Amino acid sequence: ELLSDEMDNFTRISDVVCSENTIVSEMYDKTHDRVGYVLVNYTDPIQNKTDVVKFKLEDGKQAVVILRGEPREVSGDVEVVLQPGDGAIVVVGK
Repeated sequence: ELLSDEMDNFTRISDVVCSENTIVSEMYDKTHDRVGYVLVNYTDPIQNKTDVVKFKLEDGKQAVVILRGEPREVSGDVEVVLQPGDGAIVVVGK
């Protein structure tokens, strides 16, 4: 049996859905009024499972997703595809 711990109240994202075991953590930068998220594909890499993480940004918010060192700007409904062992950083501005 897998452990489940759902968090329904992230600060600037909502409706988080993941296709595999995933860690989603939230950090706050009060100096610049930004919220950062770390997304991690938490499956065993030997299983070779790709993790699709979907979430919605607050209305009007934009973010930068950094995956494998490559930043991309996003807004609205966001999808991040994490390969086995991958992680991504999402920074949401004011």
